Amino acid sequence: MSGSSVSPQALAKLPPAVHTGYVDAYASSLQTVFLIAVPIAALAFLLAWLLPEIELRRTTAAVDPGETFAMPAQRTSLQEVERALSVLARRESRRGIYERLGERAGVEIAPADCWMLLRCHDHPDATIAQLAQRLGVPGARLAPLADRLTSRGLIDGRRPLCQRP
Repeated sequence: MSGSSVSPQALAKLPPAVHTGYVDAYASSLQTVFLIAVPIAALAFLLAWLLPEIELRRTTAAVDPGETFAMPAQRTSLQEVERALSVLARRESRRGIYERLGERAGVEIAPADCWMLLRCHDHPDATIAQLAQRLGVPGARLAPLADRLTSRGLIDGRRPLCQRP
């Protein structure tokens, strides 16, 4: 039998004197381990009380405000993720998000133009009037954005507005 590990069956076959000595040595070693571990754990617990409390970000709570008073909507998993991301994006710096999107796409584009390009992607068959109505934005605000995107060749200016060139 090896000295590194002993099965209970092998331990039961040992002579009584060796069996008792082995069990006593094992119990003594466990006692030593716990006598050392308990003060270390107690010290770690006390030091944890000295750590400063840092409040976590609150942007992770993406509750749908409509679900608090209305019947729950039937959404797919993808639609739920899109909704949660849009709620979180509203809380973050929108301008910075659209700047980073333009940079990642490798296109030098103003944040407002990037926003308009994304709306065109979301509603490819919409005219300016339809897009303004869907978004609740005055058409007069969308027209200059669409004109800039059309002049750069990023969208087709013909009806429907957001067709690709």
